[in-house]
Amino acid sequence: MPIGDPAVEPAEPEVAEPEASASAEPEAEPASLDFSSEDMYSQFRASLPEDQRELPIFKDTKSISSLAEQALNAQKMLGKPKLPVPDESWGDNEWNDFYSKLRPETSSDYEFPEKLELKLSEDGDTKEFSFDEDTSNELKTVSHELGLTKRQANQLAEVWAKKSLGSNESLTSQIDGSVKEQVVELQKEWGDQYEVKHRAANEAFESLSGEIPELQQLVEWSPIVANHPAVMKLFERLSPLVSDLGLQGSGNSPSMGFGGETVASIKSEIDSISQDHGELIMSNPSTLSMADRTRREQLLSKRSALYKKLHPSS
Repeated sequence: MPIGDPAVEPAEPEVAEPEASASAEPEAEPASLDFSSEDMYSQFRASLPEDQRELPIFKDTKSISSLAEQALNAQKMLGKPKLPVPDESWGDNEWNDFYSKLRPETSSDYEFPEKLELKLSEDGDTKEFSFDEDTSNELKTVSHELGLTKRQANQLAEVWAKKSLGSNESLTSQIDGSVKEQVVELQKEWGDQYEVKHRAANEAFESLSGEIPELQQLVEWSPIVANHPAVMKLFERLSPLVSDLGLQGSGNSPSMGFGGETVASIKSEIDSISQDHGELIMSNPSTLSMADRTRREQLLSKRSALYKKLHPSS
C-alpha cells in the first residue's frame, strides 16, 4: 500500500486523567438527630397547617419521640373495645349502658367466698370472717347497682369484712371493759361478802329464769345488763324469797356448786345450829360432860364446814 494511504486513520493520542489532589477532604457524615429535643419538635409543629398544629395530639406533645410513642399505643388499641369516659350529664340509660360493659349480667353472677382469713393490722392475728346469706346478697345487690366488676366486688367484700371484724372487736373490748368496771364497783360495795352475795344472786336468777324464760334471753342479749350492779343487788335481795317459795333453778349455773345446796339453805342451816344449840356452843368445855363436849365439837365442826362452803377462798 502507498505511503499516505487515506484508508488508514492515524491513532488518537492518549490523554492522561488528572491525578486526584492529595489535599481533597472526605465527605462529612450526616449529623444525628435528637428526636427528644423540644426545639426540633417546635420546628416540626410550626411546619404543620395551622388547623392541625392546634390539635391536642400535636399541641400537648413535647417531642417527636413522644409523638411516635402515642402513635404506637394508638396502633395497639385498634380493634379493641373502647369505653366512653363517664360524663356527669349522663342519664340512667347512658349509665346502664356503661355499667353493662363492666358488671355481670345479674347480681347473682357475683361470687364471694364463704370465709375470709384477714389481718386487721400488719402485726395482728389472723381473723376469720364468714359471710351469711343476707350479707352476701346485700353486697351483690350493691355491687351490681354500682356497676362493679367481679374483681371490684370482691375487693368491696373484703373491705366490708375488715370493717365488720374491727367493729365486733371494738364492741367486745368495750363490753369487757364495762363488765370489769361493774364487777370492781360491786366488789368494793359488798366487800368480803362479795362471793356469798354474788352466788346468792346467781342462784335466785337461776330459779326465777326457770319460771320466766325471758330473763335468760335478757342476760344473754347483753352481758352489761347481766352484770349491772343494780341487777345483781336485786337478785341478791330476792334470794331469801326465792328459797322460801321453793323454786328450783335449772342447775346448769356454774355458781351452783353445792350439789343442790344454795346460799340461802346454808345460811338457814347455820342459823339453826346457832339458835338451837347456842347455849351448848357458848358453854365452857371444861364444865361439860364427855358426851356434851363431843356433841359441842360436832356442832362447831359442822358450822365451820358450812362457813367454808359460803367462803371457799377463806
